Amino acid sequence: MNGDWVLRTGIERLPFPTSTETLKPFPSLPGRLSLRIGVDRPEGKVAGDILYIHGFADRFDNHGPLFDAWTRAGFRIIAFDLPGHGENTGGLQNNLNCYSFGRLAALALEVERRTREDAGRPLILAGWSTGGLLAIRMAQEHVFQDRGRRPVGMILFAPAVSVYPLVGAYGVVTQGTLTRNPDPPHRGAIRFWNRSILLKPLFALRMIGNAWFRSGNPMPEDLPTLIFVGGESDDAYACSLGLKKWAEDQRSRGAKVTGVVCAGAYHELDNEPDPVGREVRAASAAFAGAVATGASPDALDAALGACRRF
Repeated sequence: MNGDWVLRTGIERLPFPTSTETLKPFPSLPGRLSLRIGVDRPEGKVAGDILYIHGFADRFDNHGPLFDAWTRAGFRIIAFDLPGHGENTGGLQNNLNCYSFGRLAALALEVERRTREDAGRPLILAGWSTGGLLAIRMAQEHVFQDRGRRPVGMILFAPAVSVYPLVGAYGVVTQGTLTRNPDPPHRGAIRFWNRSILLKPLFALRMIGNAWFRSGNPMPEDLPTLIFVGGESDDAYACSLGLKKWAEDQRSRGAKVTGVVCAGAYHELDNEPDPVGREVRAASAAFAGAVATGASPDALDAALGACRRF
C-alpha cells in the first residue's frame, strides 16, 4: 500500500471503539483517503481475531448482532468501511471506481497490520457479499503469504462469486430486498451514490470479472471455509444455486468447504429475522471457535435448525 498512515481521530460515539486514519493510496491523485476502522473486543480472554469485510452499499457497523455473537465467543473483531462507504466520503481517493481488487486487498492487509496485537493469535477472514468475494480472492492469491498472519479459517456470507446482472429492485439496492427484517440494525441509510452498482461502472466490471472468471480458481486446501447461502428464489443479489455449485466444485478439488443453506432467506443473512439470523450468527461463532482451536468444524451443527448443511 502506498502512502503514509497517520492517526487522525480517536473514539467515536458508536457501539465499539473506532478510529479514522488517513492515507494516500493513489499518490498521483489529489486528496487523501479517510479510513474508518472499528475494533470490538470480548470481555475476557481473546480466542482469536476476525477480520471482517462488508459488502457494497454497506458499512461495517450494520452488523452489530453478528459482532456481538463473535465477541461473546471470545473473538476480537477488526472491521473497516470500504472507500466511499459508511463514514468514508469525499474526494477521488474515496472513489470505489479507482480501486482494483488488489488494492482493496492491500487495504485490508494494512488494516490488519495496523490493528495487530499478537502475531501468534489465530486470524479468521470473514466477508459478506462483495466483501466475501474479496476475501475469496485474497485467499486464492495467498496475499497473506509473507505479509502477516495467515488465516486459519474463513467465513463467507452469500459471497458475490455468482451474482445477478441486475441486483436488488431492478438494479437498485434497497433495504427491503436485502433483508426481511422490518427493523434491521443498520446505523445509516444507503448513500445515494451506492444505490446501484451501475453508478460504479468500473468497479462493477472488476467485480463481475472476479466473480465470473477468477472465483473458480482453487481455494487453499488447508483453509477451513464456511459459506452461508440464502434461498434459491429469495436472494436478489447472489445466485444461491451458483454459490452451491462453487462450494461443491471447491470441495471436489480438495478444499475444506462447509456449506449451510437457509431456505427462504434474503441476502443479508446475519440480519435476517430469527430463527435464521440467530442460527447464522451462532453457527459462524461455533465454526470460528472450532477452527481457532484446531477442532472439527462440525461444532456448528448444534446451532442449526431452520438452516441446514448442503
